[in-house]
Amino acid sequence: MGSATPTERQPPQWYANNPQARYSFSRLATFKRCPGWFRHQYLHWHKSPIRCVTEVGHVVQRSLERVMDGRPADSVTLEELTARAEQRLELCFTDEWNRKRDAFVANPSAIGGWDLDFDRFFAMAKRGLAHHIHEVTCCLRGIHPTTGVKLPIPPVSTVAEAWQRAKPWHVDPDAPPFSQMEVVPGGWFQGEPDLVYGWTGGRRIIDLKASAGSSPFSGEIDHQLKAYAYLEQACGRGLPEGLEAWFLGREERYECALPSPQELEELERSIHELIDLAGSERGFGAWSLLDFEPKPEHPPGFEPAEGDASAWCATCPAALVCPSSARSAPAIGEGVGFDQLPKQGPFDLEGEVAGFGQPNEKRPGKWTWRFTLLNESGAMSFSWDASSVEGMIRAGMHAGAHVRLTNLRPYVLPSGDILVYDSAATRLQILS
Repeated sequence: MGSATPTERQPPQWYANNPQARYSFSRLATFKRCPGWFRHQYLHWHKSPIRCVTEVGHVVQRSLERVMDGRPADSVTLEELTARAEQRLELCFTDEWNRKRDAFVANPSAIGGWDLDFDRFFAMAKRGLAHHIHEVTCCLRGIHPTTGVKLPIPPVSTVAEAWQRAKPWHVDPDAPPFSQMEVVPGGWFQGEPDLVYGWTGGRRIIDLKASAGSSPFSGEIDHQLKAYAYLEQACGRGLPEGLEAWFLGREERYECALPSPQELEELERSIHELIDLAGSERGFGAWSLLDFEPKPEHPPGFEPAEGDASAWCATCPAALVCPSSARSAPAIGEGVGFDQLPKQGPFDLEGEVAGFGQPNEKRPGKWTWRFTLLNESGAMSFSWDASSVEGMIRAGMHAGAHVRLTNLRPYVLPSGDILVYDSAATRLQILS
């Protein structure tokens, strides 16, 4: 696959020092959906709102992982194991649900309430457990879970032993997000599959989906699973035995064909081409706007809303400030446009709050907090002292709010670009 690499990459240590430059399936998929979406999210690093429907998948996955990690009694029967696992799943699911709901409500990036049907998503978790019990049962019988073929593997003598052997690998549910990513030896690509079963003698990669597989995102599943297969091969393990997606809103498991050598080579080529196009190894701003104009693709089977260029516009975080979308951002109002920032202050800005990042320790003892505003002149992000941003959040600033920030000061970079900071006189006004 090395022949697919068009340019020489930075050394692995550079990526270890700059982990934000690593690519993943998510970035590849975002660029394929629309280069303008990629620019908004990964080149300008604008922040986006979060919605409960994207958070509840973690509830399903984490509760399943905690049940899978349990250790049954040696004398347990399959019927007893299933009943106890279902009881533990309800406890784990309820705990994860409450924790995620409380965190969502407290998150300033949250849009809308936690208006989800507990029973619907618990049923999805139960279906995931049923799939796992099927793995345990097949392990006990020594047959392959998808083909039913007898396997040349050592037999197990008890249900408890089958449960332990069938247990899949997964990330630690208590680990910080993205802390257990697997990275290719070169450092420039990473991934984190949900489950990896190995009891059959090969590695089968499973992606969990808390959905029925009826959205445009579901159409990306083959690309996602083949990216995991690429990661397996690039890390020296060869191709996996199988690739599956469990859409837990429906009964059947989805099996994806393994990628061909040509598909793997094309995937690797696309990674390197995007790294070069985005200038990810050359520094901030080392890319051309012409390469990242909004040109959304059309997901098969999905029609765009009236005035939108693509069905993707309905979920794109840049839709409010994109000419391809029928949606529009708030007016500049009494503030100045992001494209006409003065080189001297003070001045005011107005816009809709898109979202917040996480507090970041820029240097020892110095914490900043990034947030993004949208208005008719575009999008702009700000990295201010974390205590200032925290104060604005306490005062009511949150995703979706229309705000005015007063008495701001500019900082002109040598390039001529202007950063905007608050001052001692800055005040937050909530307009709506």
